[in-house]
Amino acid sequence: MISDPSGDLFDSQGKPVEGEKYLDIVGAEVAQTELLYLIRFKVADAMPVTVANESIWIEWDLLVDYDQNPATWSWSWFLFDQGIGVDVLARIGLRSRGYVGEALSWVDTKTQTQNLEYRLEGNTAELRVPRSMVQVKAFDFFFATRKYVGNTMVVADRCPNDGHFTFLNGKVYYVPRKVSKPVVVTDFSMYKGSLDSYYRPLSRVCGYYRNEATARVYMRVGYFEDMPEVVGIGRWYGPDGSLVHEGVGKFSPRKAGDSSIWTFSTDKIGQINPNVGIWRVEMYCGPHLLFVEYFTMGDYLVDASLTGLAGKYPAKLFVDGKEAGTIRAGQTKPLALAMGAHTVSMEPATVAGTPGMQYVAQSKPWSVSSEGSYTFQYSTEYYLSINSPKGKATGSGWYKEGSKATFSAEAQVTGAPGTRYLFSKWTGDFDGASPDGTIAMDGPKNITASYKTQHALTVQSEYGNPQGSGWYDEGATAKFSVTSTPIPVSGFMGSLGAKTIFERWSGDSTVAAETATVTMNSPKKVVAVWTTDYGQAYMILGGVVALIVVIGVVLAMKMRKPTPKS
Repeated sequence: MISDPSGDLFDSQGKPVEGEKYLDIVGAEVAQTELLYLIRFKVADAMPVTVANESIWIEWDLLVDYDQNPATWSWSWFLFDQGIGVDVLARIGLRSRGYVGEALSWVDTKTQTQNLEYRLEGNTAELRVPRSMVQVKAFDFFFATRKYVGNTMVVADRCPNDGHFTFLNGKVYYVPRKVSKPVVVTDFSMYKGSLDSYYRPLSRVCGYYRNEATARVYMRVGYFEDMPEVVGIGRWYGPDGSLVHEGVGKFSPRKAGDSSIWTFSTDKIGQINPNVGIWRVEMYCGPHLLFVEYFTMGDYLVDASLTGLAGKYPAKLFVDGKEAGTIRAGQTKPLALAMGAHTVSMEPATVAGTPGMQYVAQSKPWSVSSEGSYTFQYSTEYYLSINSPKGKATGSGWYKEGSKATFSAEAQVTGAPGTRYLFSKWTGDFDGASPDGTIAMDGPKNITASYKTQHALTVQSEYGNPQGSGWYDEGATAKFSVTSTPIPVSGFMGSLGAKTIFERWSGDSTVAAETATVTMNSPKKVVAVWTTDYGQAYMILGGVVALIVVIGVVLAMKMRKPTPKS
């Protein structure tokens, strides 16, 4: 178990604070079984039975970056800047009505919730997360606890206090946090015109006509720390890569947890010649690079749209193989192109979504030579995981949303000599007793084949009619027997009544009864032991011998009788 210092609770501003000891993480671990990740929290005091009122909410969290990409996230909070992008939040929560175990993930703006099993014992809590939720070989994560009163976070803890952990090949590694930026950009875009009442661009673009005078960039910024002086820098580079303009903006002091809107512009785009082509903008907060964005200038506009990709994942537009801007699902952005024919494309080809989900580009590159519009499309695919503890299973892989997936497992698997495994049923997201199945792919699926173990019982006998040989379920009681009809032996002794009779069993049973049982906890072999019974033959022989003796004696006596005198 990973150790964590005690007494390191903090408040909503990140300042040390006293709080309930059951919020203070002192140890934590992630363990892996065949089907589950076991998440364990050890806190400084026993887990509470309940909370005082409905306004209080407490949670013990595991926050996971399953794609190990800090640039993509569904959930964030400036006090949990551990150097990862949180995609899944698994937690044990407590309100006045009791505990709940759940996992939260997000697709676009929709929250998906899956119930999780959990266990509480003293000052330890265990959360059981299906491996199907995080179907990758490695992921980043950290632990946290939080207490809310109303909508205000009042006490929290995290493990580790700095950096995060990586789970790889069944082991956990600590990863120190790199020197972080003091701010985070949660949205950005090139734009024209003004902002709406929510301070968002009315017209987002990726290009401008060659005769336009001004280009503008918008960004929403969150602050991780108190900043008495906020300095933003925008650098604009022309199509030839040379620096055309550098703008510096100074903003009011900010507190940790604040957010603000930055806008930068340049009026140099129409003052250089030639200005047609792909431009680059670099945005900085002091010395820290925040992002790089591209835009085009040209003679005609084409509108590029994007559908089918979750809004939190940006895609990149390319013109003739060169990066030319960023777009998100639901957006339509104009690109400005020089006179002539061009190819507009989009990357990446595949985007990892929430666990067990991915988005795959369906559209081919767009060849264009005049004004027009084109929609790039992504389709959603879900992962089907077919697991089998015995033999081979088929069907694992990615399937389009709404499609039917077929899968199978071996009906019978040979084990060690005298042991076999028979398919019994499927568990997980499919319930069936046939080794072949079909399932609708309306989400990620995790299915596991179950097998029952059977052992062979071998019943052998040189005589009689042995019964009971065959396969039996592990743990079953097997009955075996042999007929005990005496069998005459051959030859003279047999003619006198000598016979072979059952004596006992040998091998995995030594009982003397002709019918017996054995527990089939492994392969078993029993052999009937027979013996020869000479009793009757000996009695007959004894009688014959006695008769012969009597006859001999009588004859001898007669022969010895005296001859009469004359």
